[in-house]
Amino acid sequence: MTRVFLDANLLFSAANRTGITGRLFTEANRRVELVASEGVIDEARRNLTNKRPEWLAGFDQVRSMCRIVPTTIFPLTVTLSDGDRAVLCSAIRTGCCWLVTGDKRNFGPYFDQTIKGVTIIAPLRLAERLGEMPLRGSVPD
Repeated sequence: MTRVFLDANLLFSAANRTGITGRLFTEANRRVELVASEGVIDEARRNLTNKRPEWLAGFDQVRSMCRIVPTTIFPLTVTLSDGDRAVLCSAIRTGCCWLVTGDKRNFGPYFDQTIKGVTIIAPLRLAERLGEMPLRGSVPD
């Protein structure tokens, strides 16, 4: 099963269930296992509470589709803040193949690079890759 780790900014946007990221999230849930750390969930909820409280019900739906894992951090050879390093470390620790983030400022230099088995990609790249994958549980031709 392909596992995809989601950053807080993606969860924030997906909480708007009628928006394009919300639709991408729904499609991703049909094809891969969605994973987020406790820290990512907390950050997304905090940002939604402060900026878009009307999306909190959608966030509860999004959260229920994710496997929630403990936040972890360990040394890496890339330069990231502690918070962003915890996101990448959590993705590595849970065996995710992709870390999906819209954070170009911090993760942008690492987009399309694989670090300890996890490729960091933007949401658009996820949409492209999902188009190449079968639905979960379906048998390929």
